[in-house]
Amino acid sequence: MNKYYIYKKVSDFKFMAKAIIVIITALILIFTASHIVSSKQNSSKTFETTNIIYKSVYINNDDTLWSIADKYYTDEFGSVRDYVNEIKRCNSLSSNTIYAGRYIVVPVYINPLY
Repeated sequence: MNKYYIYKKVSDFKFMAKAIIVIITALILIFTASHIVSSKQNSSKTFETTNIIYKSVYINNDDTLWSIADKYYTDEFGSVRDYVNEIKRCNSLSSNTIYAGRYIVVPVYINPLY
């Protein structure tokens, strides 16, 4: 084997190693950027709080989070699912279970008087 052939193999290996490092770095940057963008999009679901009041709602025997959400839902909350999640967040609920005879807090948008 001549000296040039061995040098070419070593230089090819170095080139491939550098190329792999560049590709991995690019993938990490793309993943990080997409994660940042998606987290900003998720945080955009926060609600405008200037026109929100919080009502205390008594829970009857046949009430569910979804039935209560249907009564107080308005388009400002996005979807009914988003509204149910907001009710759960306001009441520190980790599940959809609510109990009759108790009260929960429900956010409600009001129309400004101007």
